[in-house]
Amino acid sequence: MTVVQPLLVGVDVGGTKIAVLITTPDGVILGRATRASSVGDQDGAAEAIATTVETALLDAGASVDAVAVIGVGVPGRVDPLTGRVTIAVNLGWTDLALRDALEARLGRPCVIENDARAAAVGLHRRRILGAADDIAYLAVGTGIAAGVILDGRLHRGARGLAGEIGHAIADAAGPVCTCGQRGCLEALVSGPSIARRAAQALAADAAGPGHGRRSTLAMIPAERLTAVDVYQAATAGDPLATDLVEDVGRRADGRVGSSGGPW
Repeated sequence: MTVVQPLLVGVDVGGTKIAVLITTPDGVILGRATRASSVGDQDGAAEAIATTVETALLDAGASVDAVAVIGVGVPGRVDPLTGRVTIAVNLGWTDLALRDALEARLGRPCVIENDARAAAVGLHRRRILGAADDIAYLAVGTGIAAGVILDGRLHRGARGLAGEIGHAIADAAGPVCTCGQRGCLEALVSGPSIARRAAQALAADAAGPGHGRRSTLAMIPAERLTAVDVYQAATAGDPLATDLVEDVGRRADGRVGSSGGPW
């Protein structure tokens, strides 16, 4: 395979995985790779990312010398000028000089940005949503965050935390979040939280009179249950899953109320 320079590398660092794409400047995908995130391993973070980039380059049949720039999206607060990640709760990182570490390891220029903001900028610049210059992109996964474009410009906020809505408290009596607060939006409606709440509801129903609502989700082992399973079950009319999905919707739009379920 003949690779035409230059190549672009996109890296998405999330709470569960690191995903890498190798593309041409016009967006043709040449290679890809994924690996599990090493949550809490700040010292090994740059090496894990670099190794995944090298695996993707191997898949593309290219060398790092063919790369023009590497873009890395990271959840949390990022200083785009220094490439330093100062807060990344779901990764367990604090004050990590990620750009310097990656450039030293790979020998190519790197740009580090908050992942939701990077996605919002990409949507705007590529006009995926048409001519809109005011965009709010909401990312829901292991964590929850938003990227905001106002009048065609990325909005960062006075402290670089604009769009970091995942740790806004939605229910003061809610479950403890990974950040240490109780009832954060992320602790209620993120992907892992939906799976956790479904497992808790199944356990409560199984112990109830008549064995509860006999959800089809009970056929899935609790450790393998995902938010995708919950939404698929709700689409099929499963009552337990439907109650949970409706509760998630209320939490997400600010209408915190009780659905009568064990959450």
